[in-house]
Parts: sequence; structure tokens; C-alpha cells
Amino acid sequence: MGDRGPDQIAPPRNLSPAWSPDGGQVAFVTNRTGRWEIWAMAPDGSNQHPLFAREVNDQIQIQTDYADEHLISWH
Repeated sequence: MGDRGPDQIAPPRNLSPAWSPDGGQVAFVTNRTGRWEIWAMAPDGSNQHPLFAREVNDQIQIQTDYADEHLISWH
């Protein structure tokens, strides 16, 4: 297999959205940085950012098999 061209790179995945208890944020799992992390955003999709500092994210083991699973709980 040769190198992948830019048109063959898989797009990032965003999975398992979960509303915060107050409805002010949505947490979700994403691999947009090349590794799985938990991010948050405003309900309108703006202000997307990592929910935790990199040092904390390094300690969270996220694994998915793309099944219909709920990964995040705000409780």
C-alpha cells in the first residue's frame, strides 16, 4: 500500500454527544487532534474546545468500536 493522499485521509469523528445538566454545553468525544479526547461546545456548535487540559486527557483512556454506546455522563 502506498502513502495516502489528502483526498484519502479519513475525516475526524465526533461521537457520543451529551447535554450538560443545565443545558449550557454539549460534551462529545472527538479524534480531531489525532487522538480521542473529550471536548465541549455551546448548544449552537460554537466555542468548541477540549473539556480537560492535555495532562488530564492523557490519563483518560477512550476506546470505541463505533457501536451505539453512550460514553459520557455529566453526573
